[in-house]
Amino acid sequence: MDESTTINVGLIEGGSALNVVPDRAVVWCEVRSLKRERVDSLVRELRTRFRACADEAGAGLDFEMPWEFEPYEITDASPTWRRPAGAIEWVGLVPQSVGSCGASDANVLNARGIPTINQGIDAENPHAEKEFIRLENLAAAPAIARELMQP
Repeated sequence: MDESTTINVGLIEGGSALNVVPDRAVVWCEVRSLKRERVDSLVRELRTRFRACADEAGAGLDFEMPWEFEPYEITDASPTWRRPAGAIEWVGLVPQSVGSCGASDANVLNARGIPTINQGIDAENPHAEKEFIRLENLAAAPAIARELMQP
């Protein structure tokens, strides 16, 4: 949708046989954004469009939107960011604060009031066929973990 928002229709299921018109269909969509307001706005729009299509076809509509991975923001000044950034600097690398529409345990923990970040190892092209990690970053990961375990 834009540089910080995605919508995906990931699964459509329905019907019981090839030669029978399905009596129902289930469509699973996902909306992700760095901003909760953007998700809320797009979900309202999706609900309106699905309702219009269902009404036009004379069909019913059950529309649910559970929050599974709420967006969160941790500033660079936060101790939640500064501690891992310090460990990364300690091993001679440059930490980078990067926003992501990815979904992880960090989303769930932040939604429950536990400030958390994802600490990546600089994977390039994540989830793509040509995903890779630079060897120097992979080799530094154990030292970063050891530094983070220090009191």
